Amino acid sequence: MLVLFALIATISAELDLSVELPLHEAEKLTGQDLVEYVRRHQNLFKVKESKEAEERMKYLLDPKYLISPDDKDRKQDDDDEEPPEEFDSRKAWPECADIINTVRDQTKCDPTLNGLFNVQDLVGLCQLHQS
Repeated sequence: MLVLFALIATISAELDLSVELPLHEAEKLTGQDLVEYVRRHQNLFKVKESKEAEERMKYLLDPKYLISPDDKDRKQDDDDEEPPEEFDSRKAWPECADIINTVRDQTKCDPTLNGLFNVQDLVGLCQLHQS
């Protein structure tokens, strides 16, 4: 009977992931709770907890970067201005049009190649591909 009670207490103590969590709460999930949350919210890949991945993250990422900065250290935007519906850098900075309209071919990332594309060429290719 005591074992049954302990099992029920353990199950009820786990996070109830059937209830939709707000994003700011879901971002704090770790371990098995995170695994279960991801399993329930996507079906593109299988999810499992990996101790090896946790160890690798400790090696790759200095723990001091895991701490969120205080609000006093964050930039505050006082004017509550909404972002524009659209923004075209070519119109905002017409004097830079020759730079902005140039898209370098970086498909091979070979520094000896210098293939240049014009934005209009790319748009034409996209339109050709869609038809």
